[in-house]
Amino acid sequence: MNKPTPLAYAISAEFLARQGRYSEAFADIERAMKLAPNDPANHVSMAKILNATGHAPEAEEQVRQAMRLDPRFSPETLRMLAISLFSQGKYDEAVDTYESVMGKKSDVLADYATLISSYGHLGRTDRIQALIDKYNKLAPTYLSETLTVQESAFDWYGSMFNYHRPYITRMQEGLRKAGLPEGAGTTLALEDYAKFITMNNGEASVDGTIKVDVTEAKTLLARGVHFIDVRAPVCYDNGHLPRAVNLPLVTGLSEESLANTASKQTEVAFYCGSHCPYSAYAAAKAIAWGYTRVYYFPGGFSEWQEAGYPAVIEVRK
Repeated sequence: MNKPTPLAYAISAEFLARQGRYSEAFADIERAMKLAPNDPANHVSMAKILNATGHAPEAEEQVRQAMRLDPRFSPETLRMLAISLFSQGKYDEAVDTYESVMGKKSDVLADYATLISSYGHLGRTDRIQALIDKYNKLAPTYLSETLTVQESAFDWYGSMFNYHRPYITRMQEGLRKAGLPEGAGTTLALEDYAKFITMNNGEASVDGTIKVDVTEAKTLLARGVHFIDVRAPVCYDNGHLPRAVNLPLVTGLSEESLANTASKQTEVAFYCGSHCPYSAYAAAKAIAWGYTRVYYFPGGFSEWQEAGYPAVIEVRK
């Protein structure tokens, strides 16, 4: 039987980290580094995990080691340095590094958001609006929404649920200083609803909800249960469950907008794409608002399509 290669261990580590399984991720990336200590990509992968677990100074060291090993480093390496600097509050250095990343024509939404936050922390307003405009122009291309403060808590460089919260808080504080809107449903603090979400082997569950698969979702829909699609409008328009209502998590889902669709005693189901975090956050918000008959469909529209069930495509004038 062939032994796993350093690359296989590194890929596994990245996958585990995205699921918040950091102990396992550390174990695999350390195996990769033991087998290939001079591979700069392994040091960058280690830096990602270190940042996600609250060790930004150590992450910076790993990135700088990667840059020494490969002086022709990629935008991804430079991006990881910028994240490490920002997470330590080194905003001037973070700004310079992010500007270098963007000079390499690398359009990543989180780069723009974090650069805006850095400028916010520094009190520099000269470039903020242009960066916001650029982010919002790019967002539909990435099937995303306009920039808000709360979205950085949901998905900051693929953070999912377990990214080091003080770094997320730092990100959000900078966005507030830059004048960004909070987003929809933000009368709730993050801790008011994130506490209902638990992770087991990378799979999210939401306390107080009933998790359903695609077959069960079809049965619920036929029974008349209200389905809420919490994806960005561009995703909803490209295909959604029949009769589903679009209340985007970031800009549309609030206690008031949900109440206009379903009462707190009515059955309501939430979905997004395939195992994206947004439907879990939406279902958790509903629980916090007092909804008592909540379904959570983690497979979302992707599994609905794969099952060959009918979908609706919106044509907007």
